[in-house]
Amino acid sequence: PDAWHPDVPIGRTGGGEPIYLDLREHHDGPHGIIAGKTGAGKSELLQSIITALAATHAPDRAQFLLIDFKGGASLRPFEKLPHTVGLVTDLQDGHLAERAITAMRSEIRRRKELLNQADVQNIGSYRALADQLEPLANLLVIIDEFDTMVKEQPGFVNELITVVKQG
Repeated sequence: PDAWHPDVPIGRTGGGEPIYLDLREHHDGPHGIIAGKTGAGKSELLQSIITALAATHAPDRAQFLLIDFKGGASLRPFEKLPHTVGLVTDLQDGHLAERAITAMRSEIRRRKELLNQADVQNIGSYRALADQLEPLANLLVIIDEFDTMVKEQPGFVNELITVVKQG
């Protein structure tokens, strides 16, 4: 596919109707949290969303930065997708958390420069000029074990919030 499709198929209702996640800003949104108790299926839902995004979007339309606070078992299967720009695991190690923050800052800076050079404010406006510019994919930062990360790496969470605010 060559376009950004905001409706991502993630499952079916009990009656067999498809369930979609709409990633547009004024719908389900560009930001989200999946919450639940241990064993509730949060990681499996993340895996379904990643699979659906990869199946419905080319790598020049959707890129993933995958972050698993612990060992990475739930996100490692997506490491070799052409959509994946990075997999960061074991953030209990302060140096790895710092590297992840540096990588996010660098990518946000690169994206800002592209938008500034094109004299536009957002990715939608940038894409309207697509035939004149290099492709710019939506970047999805996907985090597993977010609650543990909040408790053990509050500095990383603060930096993540800064990135989210910038879009």
